[in-house]
Amino acid sequence: MKNEKLLTILRILGVIGCLYFFLIGIGGMGAAFKGEFKDTAAKLLEATRSPIVGLFIGILATTIVQSSSTTTSLIVGLVAAGALDVTGAIFMVMGANVGTTVTAKIVSLGHITRKSEFRRAFAASSVHDTFNLVTVAIMLPLELKFKILETSARYLGSAFVDVTGVTKPENYVKKATKPVIEWMGDALNSELWLLIISVAITFFMLFAIVKLLQSLVLKKLESFFDAYLFRNAAIAFVVGMCLTVLVQSSSITTSLIVPLAGAGVLRLQQVFPFTIGAN
Repeated sequence: MKNEKLLTILRILGVIGCLYFFLIGIGGMGAAFKGEFKDTAAKLLEATRSPIVGLFIGILATTIVQSSSTTTSLIVGLVAAGALDVTGAIFMVMGANVGTTVTAKIVSLGHITRKSEFRRAFAASSVHDTFNLVTVAIMLPLELKFKILETSARYLGSAFVDVTGVTKPENYVKKATKPVIEWMGDALNSELWLLIISVAITFFMLFAIVKLLQSLVLKKLESFFDAYLFRNAAIAFVVGMCLTVLVQSSSITTSLIVPLAGAGVLRLQQVFPFTIGAN
């Protein structure tokens, strides 16, 4: 009995450890892309003011750097510098929201050798991009016709222009993983090798997380998620929103639930409101 409890504790610690290295893998991929392709992304963002082309440039730039936060920050910088107007920026941010879904898709590929897991994981990762694509399909024509977002943005900009004393919230996940990612970057001294190693870490940790979750008695784990974190759509929505505020990355939040869905711990009905909250 004691041995069984000890084994359970070790497995739980193993899941936590694997999650940490999983986040390092995702962070390493982002760092590699930013180092290698950030200038390319910036040039892409400056390339056009056409709304539709701007949308696709936002998608492409975010796919390249694997971070909608980076793309959006570049867009904000370009608007502040006068290189881009607010109208063009809105469509690029829409594109960035679609491009950020690629990370979860990459994570789901870690299950590709196991058909049933891959089916569940890929479906879970598709929730994010489907929601964002539908949102863009609705908002794009409305914005072109009525300028709803531009009007709101300009009003908020004028309302907040004199606000002072606002501080950026701490990103504890970044603080915990950044030293290791920086050490990897310095040790490898190559964005390409950092990318390769990070992808390998992400996939290996993904496999380990799924195996550990399955060994921790899935039914008990399902009961925990059903009873607490994902009891209903409203709670799942709030959990997704709060977690994304804490880690400041919807890519990380949505990628974290892909292995849980692949392992059969979460159902699509639970993933959907969580993803909306993360967005």
